[in-house]
Amino acid sequence: MLKTPSHERAHERVLGRFSTAWMLMGILVLTVFAGATRVLGQVPGTIAYEVDLEGALEKRDLADIRPLLGSVQLQPEGAVSQAQLRRRAEKDRRTIRSWLRSRGYYGGRVTFRLETTGEAVRLVFQIEPGALYVLDVPRLEVPQLEAVLTAKLLESLKAALPEGAPAASQAILDADKRLLTFLADNGYPLSRIRERKVVVDHDVRRVRVTYRVDPGPRALFGPLRIEGLESVDEEVVRARIPWREGRLFDRRLLNEARNRLVALDLFSIVRFSTAEKVDDQGRLPVVLTVVERRHRTFRGGLSYTTDTGPGAKASWQHRNMRRRGERLDLGVTASPLSQSLSGAFLIRDYLRTNQSLQMEAEFSREDTDAYLSQAADALVTLQRNLGGGMRVGAGAGFRLSSVEEDGKEDSFGLLYAPVLFALDNTDDPLDPSKGLRLQLNFSPYWDMLDLSLAFSKLSASASAYREVLDDRRLVLAFKAAAGSILGAGRDAVPADIRFYVGGGGSVRGYEYQSVGPLEGTDPVGGRSFFLVNAEARWKITERYGMVLFVDGGSAYADALPGSGETPRWGAGLGLRYYSPLGPFRIDVAFPLNRREGIDDAFQFYVSLGQAF
Repeated sequence: MLKTPSHERAHERVLGRFSTAWMLMGILVLTVFAGATRVLGQVPGTIAYEVDLEGALEKRDLADIRPLLGSVQLQPEGAVSQAQLRRRAEKDRRTIRSWLRSRGYYGGRVTFRLETTGEAVRLVFQIEPGALYVLDVPRLEVPQLEAVLTAKLLESLKAALPEGAPAASQAILDADKRLLTFLADNGYPLSRIRERKVVVDHDVRRVRVTYRVDPGPRALFGPLRIEGLESVDEEVVRARIPWREGRLFDRRLLNEARNRLVALDLFSIVRFSTAEKVDDQGRLPVVLTVVERRHRTFRGGLSYTTDTGPGAKASWQHRNMRRRGERLDLGVTASPLSQSLSGAFLIRDYLRTNQSLQMEAEFSREDTDAYLSQAADALVTLQRNLGGGMRVGAGAGFRLSSVEEDGKEDSFGLLYAPVLFALDNTDDPLDPSKGLRLQLNFSPYWDMLDLSLAFSKLSASASAYREVLDDRRLVLAFKAAAGSILGAGRDAVPADIRFYVGGGGSVRGYEYQSVGPLEGTDPVGGRSFFLVNAEARWKITERYGMVLFVDGGSAYADALPGSGETPRWGAGLGLRYYSPLGPFRIDVAFPLNRREGIDDAFQFYVSLGQAF
């Protein structure tokens, strides 16, 4: 049969498909074989071996080195021959030497040997780090930089690489960043390191680092261009820029501006960038790129404690009313003991930048063992942000309430003038791992329905957080709080204004409001209180953790804590699930000095967020 070109092309296509099918089949077989090998073990015929590290290093250093070694990573697959294993070991020997030099051991020796006993093969690395090399006085060459600034730059370099400190490579890399940061903070944002020379003197075991730095041109702040705004007024952003065009460039001001803009809670991305060169006037243009986040948020939450029962809350927030960052909050809470409906409106930059005016209103009802209260509260507060996490505030409010206590009902029309100082430099509002929180509150009260009643209420609290292990694996948290009411006897002060201690927000392990003065088994509150809390928060995995805690404190009938009541202490264990919304907590607490017939054997708490 005569084959035409079309027949030949068809034949070639069939052969091509046939070849492709066999090739895919081969790849599939190899993949399955490789997978089976990983599951079942080594390929038959390979050499199984163990890897050991010996020498004068600390155990934790040896533990840091092991994951870096190819012979360790490939150990489950074995080696096809001892020659292949030696090649792996030789490469790992160089890796270990690099690790030693990065820690300042420039004279270290690394050897390896293969030990064979029957079919068992053992690869042993012998690591002798030798003497630790230290830093010599660093040298710096910065042409075309004024003498005063050069001297300060050299002092900064000496602080980064102090003479006699271990010659670790990370310290040298950090010094690179420190040099460029110093120059950028002092008008030279386009500087660069032309040369970094590291000379090792084995005779004296010292390492000298010499830098040659090009400072680039001296720059002033140039025009600011803002990109990405959609619904936020540009003036809201420009009001938070802490420099004026023509001022000497300082990169620290970019970081300050970024923090101010992030604090508005209006943007998901805030990024500053600069031009690659200055203009004819020596000015460096700056570009601010923002991405607006959604300005409306609905939140909801559930909680449960054995002393107060189930609870629920819901809130709605609009963070960009009238395009200028004004914020409206509406919220509702409900539990068997209390219900409330609240609203707040915040006006930013009121009369001046970083000053806000907030108007609040709340309707609430509380029915506890201590009292039954129904109240309407309105408050206007002027607050100013001082920077560094500090803010101060003062305001005026009016609270109209009806309070029933021990079968007797009283009405109050309280005019009050709160004053506030707060500091919060923690790293996370819901789950802090470092930083400090401090809050001072003072407010005088005057009863407009009974002009003979006047008193003042003072409270203070401080919380500290410390990260003991990296990546928030272990955080220690502490809190102390105290308060006092002056100017009136306890019984004259409305029951819903007095201090109460006990429950999930204070001393866990005891019923809500039950720690302090009692009439029978009913709490009556106090004119003063003190409270301490301590937690060890251990993050076991990325999602789960546990907490050990101790709480203590009491409320007191007198204006100063310390007499008439025995402080109550509780301790317990908690579990944490770290959700995207914040830590979800479950705590079980036990009273340590339990009162017979009053306190239960334990209390159980479920809610969102850390206890403090």
